[in-house]
Amino acid sequence: MYPLFESIRVENGIIMHPSWHLMRYLDSYTTYYGYEPANGLFDGLIVPEACHAGTFKLRISYNHNSRKATWEPYTIRDITSLRLIEANDIDYSLKYTDRSHLNRLFKQKKDCDDILIIRHSLITDSSYCNIVLFNGEEWHTPAGPLLRGTARQRLLASGQVIARDISVDELRNYECFKLINAMRDFETLPSIAVDFIRIDDEC
Repeated sequence: MYPLFESIRVENGIIMHPSWHLMRYLDSYTTYYGYEPANGLFDGLIVPEACHAGTFKLRISYNHNSRKATWEPYTIRDITSLRLIEANDIDYSLKYTDRSHLNRLFKQKKDCDDILIIRHSLITDSSYCNIVLFNGEEWHTPAGPLLRGTARQRLLASGQVIARDISVDELRNYECFKLINAMRDFETLPSIAVDFIRIDDEC
């Protein structure tokens, strides 16, 4: 069994932002097992020739002493509406293979494309993405996400995005949002009006 994994974008044969994934791997492994890994995330990994043209999703699942890599073509999923779902007891601080809690919440999306999870009255993440919101001057992201995604961490480090607590009521202060992760590039994603973040049966 592999309790943890990394999802990594491969663009025309090039592994994108490997240092950020390695950083999270080292942190997650140490947090989960209590000691540092003997091997790096990408040790011995060779990009298959079939992945040298186009966009691919590399998934590396791992446990205390082994790793498993899978590769699949990737097409970005259109997400244009979110339903607010409350879940105060959820914990996804590491990239766990077991996503059963998230999957149960996702089933409550009704006619929306995805969910936006509320924890203790503050917005966190969608089922697969961190969220960034634009207020007309700055891009903000929740200070307490479910998972500190690698794309989120890069944007914070570059100063393009600012972390802060965002309550449900404060959503009205924003114009639009984007959903980001390792596979969804902030620069190329279209912005979506916050009006498409819905409550209860609005979808």
